[in-house]
Amino acid sequence: MRFFFIFSILLLCVAILVLFLRYQDEQTNEDASRYLNHQLMLFNKAIDEEQNLALAMAVLLSRNPAIIECVKNHDKSLCYEYINQSLEALSLLPHDAIRIHIHTKDLRSLLRAWDVNKSGDSLEAFRHSISKVKASKRPIYGVEAGRLGLSIRGIAPVMDKDEYVGSIEVIFNYKHITKFLAQQHIDFYVLVDKKLSDLSPAFRPHTFGLLDQWVIVNEEANLNNAYLLKNIDLTDRNIQHDNAHAFVSTPIIDINQNLVGYYVLGVNYTKNSWKNLSINSHH
Repeated sequence: MRFFFIFSILLLCVAILVLFLRYQDEQTNEDASRYLNHQLMLFNKAIDEEQNLALAMAVLLSRNPAIIECVKNHDKSLCYEYINQSLEALSLLPHDAIRIHIHTKDLRSLLRAWDVNKSGDSLEAFRHSISKVKASKRPIYGVEAGRLGLSIRGIAPVMDKDEYVGSIEVIFNYKHITKFLAQQHIDFYVLVDKKLSDLSPAFRPHTFGLLDQWVIVNEEANLNNAYLLKNIDLTDRNIQHDNAHAFVSTPIIDINQNLVGYYVLGVNYTKNSWKNLSINSHH
């Protein structure tokens, strides 16, 4: 009788322990989901701010009389001089690389400020945003694939009075955002459809084997956990859990309203570092 009593107590303790551990796991999952949803909200806001900043910079540059004159005359050297001066003034921004691209009115590259030797090529076949700017004579912003890969872009027409003489583009990559999210202990992946990979060597060919349809294009991404993305349903907007990680994805819609890929944010909830940030973020 006494043995049965002791055995029952032990069994009860084990059951309580199992329930407690299960509760802890569920609580951790819920905490990770809340934290990831909060980070997704901040991320979407950051993307909007990046796009608006790129647009504002492009518009300001397009109204510079010196820029208007050099674009009108196809004076590449003079454009380069003025663009370099502008980039020096913008060096205090927390961006690792601000790219500026000037286009002629016939949709050719006049100046890539980061690669002065590459110019004169036609952009008409794949840079539909530039065609839109030429047709509407209005600035535009958004995400688009190009020779640099997938980038955040702000494009403004360069007007000499009422005459369209070309356009100017400010380009941001995802390095700044990837680094910021890493500080929040978030793995960030920019996934682009492999069908676009012929456009640019920036669509990292050595990541082709990781995922069936997608290429990871942000170079600073944590590839150690990238294999987990194979198990994620990218079309599911809910938080998904796999192997002690939580993931959330959101579609990338480009300037032409085409689905070109997905942003994916992930957190490893076996690490405690994000929990402190999560607690502090609600105060």
